[in-house]
Amino acid sequence: MINESLDRLEELTLATQSTTREEAALRQDDAALVKQFVAKARNVKTTGQIVVVPNSWQDIILQQGDIIEIPAQTSVITVNGQVRAQGALTFNPDYTVGDYVANSGGFSDNADVKEILIIHQNGASEVVNTAYRIQQGDEIMVLPKVKTKRVEIARGLSQIVYQLAIAAKVVLDL
Repeated sequence: MINESLDRLEELTLATQSTTREEAALRQDDAALVKQFVAKARNVKTTGQIVVVPNSWQDIILQQGDIIEIPAQTSVITVNGQVRAQGALTFNPDYTVGDYVANSGGFSDNADVKEILIIHQNGASEVVNTAYRIQQGDEIMVLPKVKTKRVEIARGLSQIVYQLAIAAKVVLDL
């Protein structure tokens, strides 16, 4: 499944068309980074971990060699990603995600403050906002902003408009 997802990522990255030369150059750089990521991701050894949805454990068929692991309860909350100081903090039932981020130095300049990934101790994950109250053992992952090519497109359009204006002055002799 991981390889199929990586194939789709690679295909989407390489098949995306550009509207300007500048955007094409940026996409080429992005494609090179994605190819490096895909190459590294293909070498990752998976743990085979399955997140069991509550009230569905009785439907799981175990095979020879399967291991059932019930994680120990912890009072540590880890904060990773686009924060100023990544680390572990003690659990406080009154704290929200925003409180933990603030205690980690706040968001970095590249943080996506609207969507934050929470990874629960059982392996399940969900996207939340800063008002979300987390549970013991959760991990907070602040993801980076996804940068768009709009600035490059706007710059390309402004150059075209400028060139049209210069050409119109020459043609009309204004």
